[in-house]
Amino acid sequence: SRFRAARPGHAPKRLARAVGRGVRFLLSRQRPDGAFPGAWGVYLTYGTFHAVRGLRAAGLAADHPALRRAAE
Repeated sequence: SRFRAARPGHAPKRLARAVGRGVRFLLSRQRPDGAFPGAWGVYLTYGTFHAVRGLRAAGLAADHPALRRAAE
């Protein structure tokens, strides 16, 4: 998403597909309780923070159901 913002004319269709695949992957990893798995000692906090940040950067609205579940 950062590259796409910095270079909007560079392969827009390819970048849109790549970002879309990333969004689908992240959403598929969300647990039923709304958290996202991560790594290290703060497993769910760390994972959820970065997943939400990535999903927002990819264009998901703050009121998207997955983001609301993550906030809860």
